[in-house]
Amino acid sequence: MADSEPNAEKTNSEAPKESGNSEEQPKEEHKEDEQSLEEKPTEEQLEKWRKNFDAIADENGFITSDGLEICLQRDNKNPTPSNIEELMSVIDIDGDGKFGFEEYVKIQLQASKMTFFCSDIQMELEQALKAFDENDDGTISKSELKTILTDYDDATLDDVIKHLDTNNDGQLSIAELAAYLTQTCK
Repeated sequence: MADSEPNAEKTNSEAPKESGNSEEQPKEEHKEDEQSLEEKPTEEQLEKWRKNFDAIADENGFITSDGLEICLQRDNKNPTPSNIEELMSVIDIDGDGKFGFEEYVKIQLQASKMTFFCSDIQMELEQALKAFDENDDGTISKSELKTILTDYDDATLDDVIKHLDTNNDGQLSIAELAAYLTQTCK
């Protein structure tokens, strides 16, 4: 019994070391399990993504960033070039610009956490509206708005300005007008 007790002590003394290591590992595994539970696509999503991917993939079963943009647009997302770069940097580790379906699923899961706004469209619209800002003050006055909305009378223009003036400063900024015109994209 004396021999078994020292062995038990060795086992007990080794056990805390192992349990210390095993405590760390399950935590990491638990985090991975939580992530995989949160990030598992539905069968419906996988089918849709596979269909979009296969339509764009080359003969070797890969797509590029251009194909990614098309696939995301098919999912009613409007990625900007910076969105594509961000997604590619997360997934395209080797930097070859190509990825298979498994990486594409990871991209789609990452993309589902992102918000895609029509910021490019809004910026382009703001640039276009600046042409109507005759005094370059960053706002569209009633007289400037009248050149855009030629069929509107003064009372209607006042209502438009009041309705679209989101910061209630009494003026219609180019950004406010552009945001309103692109709000259906958000």
